[in-house]
Amino acid sequence: MNELLEKSGVKIKNYHGLQSRYNNNVIYLNEYDIHNSMVIAHEFGHYLLDLDREDIKERYDEVKKLAQENFTKNFISNDKIDSLKRTLNKVFSLEFSKQKEMTEKEFDKMIISSESTNNYDKLYLLVQKAVLNYNHVKGEYNKEQLEKVALDIMNSFSKEQLLEFLKQNALDLEVYGKTNVELSKNKETKGLLMLSDLLSSIYDGEYYGAELPFHHDVNYYKKNPNYSFEEAFANFTSLKLNHCEKELELVRFVLGNEYYNFLDHYFNTKIQKIETKQR
Repeated sequence: MNELLEKSGVKIKNYHGLQSRYNNNVIYLNEYDIHNSMVIAHEFGHYLLDLDREDIKERYDEVKKLAQENFTKNFISNDKIDSLKRTLNKVFSLEFSKQKEMTEKEFDKMIISSESTNNYDKLYLLVQKAVLNYNHVKGEYNKEQLEKVALDIMNSFSKEQLLEFLKQNALDLEVYGKTNVELSKNKETKGLLMLSDLLSSIYDGEYYGAELPFHHDVNYYKKNPNYSFEEAFANFTSLKLNHCEKELELVRFVLGNEYYNFLDHYFNTKIQKIETKQR
């Protein structure tokens, strides 16, 4: 994947924000996603969509409808889909609990030892993240204003107040990022999150609703009718570039050959554009 990234010319930048994203030939990755090959490949999929954009919504809607029909039949006739949900929730919950216990201890230690320069700097960045989350800021933000607010909090809050603020507004974010990284490192679980998000995109975020720990929600899909295809393709790209063969076969089995072949052909077409650019 590194060679493909280099050939494409897409830039990767560290990003001190809540959500990694792609925009205008740049992939912005937060402190955890920079270590997560699944997320990097997902955002690269969004970059691929920008290569000679074309209107394929009508054709995609056709194969999407077939995929929904296949999903329904498979949901009724076998337990693979429900088994996937149970497996995903189990592995995510176990890793999340493990990471939460360790992260709570890290928060306590960081605040107790905040006089040291290293811990103070870490704490300062963590408070900034908590402020962004408290204000529901997921995209661009005013860096100077954020730093000022974070500094005011650190100077005015007691250690107990600061710890409570972080636990309410930063703890789950930190744990979520760490959990995703750990799952992505394990060859048995690395493709599960992208697969769940892909299946969710077939129903515009309504597949299993809030029961899935990793998916774009319904309100996200309401913003743009093209998001269903774009997220499906980004997730498919992640599975392809990370060689998640087991999950790819589940896509084919659950959603059908026509849907799988549609995404696969589109993926190969985009990759070929990158290869052609280099000649």
